[in-house]
Parts: sequence; C-alpha cells; structure tokens
Amino acid sequence: KVLETNEEVRPGMPATVHFTFGSKEEAPLLWVPVKAVNEDAQGSFVFRLDQQPDSTYQSQRVNIELGPLGNNGFVVLSGLEAGNLVATAGLRSLYDGRVVSLLNP
Repeated sequence: KVLETNEEVRPGMPATVHFTFGSKEEAPLLWVPVKAVNEDAQGSFVFRLDQQPDSTYQSQRVNIELGPLGNNGFVVLSGLEAGNLVATAGLRSLYDGRVVSLLNP
C-alpha cells in the first residue's frame, strides 16, 4: 500500500519493497495461562507466588499488562518476569500475603 500519493507512481510500475521482521535477538514472549488472569476496576492482575524459607509460598497481587491471546494464554507485556510462579487455582480465596502450599511444585 502506498501511503503517500505521487503523480510519478503509476499502476503496474515495478517497485522495490523492504520488509522488517523481528530479529532473533529479541527476547522470547512471556505467557500466562488464561485461568491465572483476573480483572477488576484497576485492570488485569495475577497472584504471583513467592517461595518462602519454609517451602510455602506467599501470594502477591501483581498488576499486569496483557498482549494478545494465543494458544498458550496471554502474552504478558509487563508486570511479570520469566520464572515467576502464578496461581491458577483457588483464586477466589487468595489475597496479598496469603501463605499457601503447592500440590505439585
């Protein structure tokens, strides 16, 4: 598609086109399962699970910015880092600071 009109450009004329794709050096996408995502008036959030010294986990509400939905869930644009654990079950009973144990850590 030609974005600017020009009297010199006519239908059927040859053109050189350059495409720009993401590079291989770009960071891989970070995904979060759909069932881990909640939403309220403050936006989308998950409960991140931070491991404690006694092998339990403490839940922490984390606001996240979501990208597109794909087969793996939502792309996370901000708010989480690779390696973070998020809760995918029992979300209705979670709150900031709640200590939980994982069934299958």
